[in-house]
Amino acid sequence: MVWCAQQISENEQAAATASGQTLTVLMERAGAAVFARLQTRLPAPAHVGVLAGKGNNGGDALVVARLAREAGYRVSLYLPAQPQSMSEARQHAWQRWQQSGQPESVPLAALEDCDLLVDGLLGSGFTPPLRNDMQQWIERINAWHKPLIAIDVPSGVCADLTDTQHTAVMADECVSFIAHKIANLSGPTTNFRRHLHLDTLGLDRVFTHYAGKPIAITYCYADLPPLPRRRAAMHKGAAGKLLCVGSSKSMPGAIRLCAQAALRSGSGYVKVMCDPRHHHTLSSVAPELLLSDFTDLDEISWCNSLAIGPGLGQTETAQQVFKAAVSYACQHDLPTVIDADGLNLLASGALSLPRDCVLTPHPGEAARLLNCPVSDIEQDRLGAATALATKFKSTVVLKGAGSLVVTPTGAFICRDGNPGMASAGMGDTLT
Repeated sequence: MVWCAQQISENEQAAATASGQTLTVLMERAGAAVFARLQTRLPAPAHVGVLAGKGNNGGDALVVARLAREAGYRVSLYLPAQPQSMSEARQHAWQRWQQSGQPESVPLAALEDCDLLVDGLLGSGFTPPLRNDMQQWIERINAWHKPLIAIDVPSGVCADLTDTQHTAVMADECVSFIAHKIANLSGPTTNFRRHLHLDTLGLDRVFTHYAGKPIAITYCYADLPPLPRRRAAMHKGAAGKLLCVGSSKSMPGAIRLCAQAALRSGSGYVKVMCDPRHHHTLSSVAPELLLSDFTDLDEISWCNSLAIGPGLGQTETAQQVFKAAVSYACQHDLPTVIDADGLNLLASGALSLPRDCVLTPHPGEAARLLNCPVSDIEQDRLGAATALATKFKSTVVLKGAGSLVVTPTGAFICRDGNPGMASAGMGDTLT
């Protein structure tokens, strides 16, 4: 589950108390979780550089530094500045570090010789903008190209935003606490960490009670129930009749990818409505496809589900076909997926959509649908997907790293996928 940073900060004390713990104990557990990751990366007596900021994130870092020193690591601690006031938990961590007999702080430059860095500068309480001096420190740290473990979120990343307009610490690993933060799961901010680990600090069940409804739920393919098994006497007429609408003159492959994916997913019948010049190619690679062209609008009434948009184009003919298909889907409440040029056509004019409709935009298409810059979409992907779902009364799949699915029942973040999926035709196959 995913909560915003405010929900976590406002409810962790109550959850800890209900679990018979204190925030000091939670800080010790958090530091121990990070130290455990450190130990898996390199053994003592390696040289570890720890960056400890003013807040509780810095307190977690102080615990890491103390545990590393006690385990035989050589530790260099960098403190940008000591806070005038600090929480009881951080004060406790600071006192225990001082009792370990280490110097209070070293210059930032001294960390360049370290074998690994631990980032505890800012944490999930950070809100933009980033101070100039902090940005300079982060750029300097990144230039060293050292293995780095970030505590909770990489410094420079706001836990509630999915993009940043400045630099942030590049982490090999990020250890997050209590609950996932959306910045670690979706959008360009995932570029700042390679591997993500969550430690609930033993609060997962009780925290849910106090924090209330999460802003999103994570899932992966393994979490989904299997499709129902087909009956032994199943026939193709009972497995759906899908009409795929797309591929104008210049984009013959898009609707082929869409249609073949539908066939391989189990659709009983698949018909393609496209530019007739593509019919020969389609029939040669997938002879089981039924074919139609843009002049046969009556053929739309043949189907009981629709996929509209891959390669469709934005010509006058495309607009006519799009409006006719969506209108028929509305009249008969057909399950419909709209993607690619279908989304661009939708952005160009108001149009009622069927009740069971799924929109699958990438950030650029989402920006056109909401009439805003792409940067606005990427900075708050959950907000953008929610706005689209509300505006079009549809389920929205906002594609990208950590694809978001917003439905009438809530928001979901997909944990599957990889950067290799950034390839032409992947979206058509998804449709």
